[in-house]
Amino acid sequence: MAELDRRDSEPHSLSTTARGDSFRNSIAAMLRAAGISVQTEVLIGHKRVDVCFEQFSFGKKRRFVLEAKNWSTPLDKTDLETIYGG
Repeated sequence: MAELDRRDSEPHSLSTTARGDSFRNSIAAMLRAAGISVQTEVLIGHKRVDVCFEQFSFGKKRRFVLEAKNWSTPLDKTDLETIYGG
């Protein structure tokens, strides 16, 4: 059986990049299935985000950006600082 990393929810049969891309694509596919127009790998400022979409409600546009992490444990403050500290 393949070894699991503390942060991984899948065996190491794929590279971390391939696992991350697969997870990002799954999230984007679910949003598209819900009728939401989604972009992946979008540059926002100096940071490339995994998923981006916009929604309009009450006459206002809201932009949502997602950084997909397929980890088995929740992100903590240090993880967030590493991701967004850029």
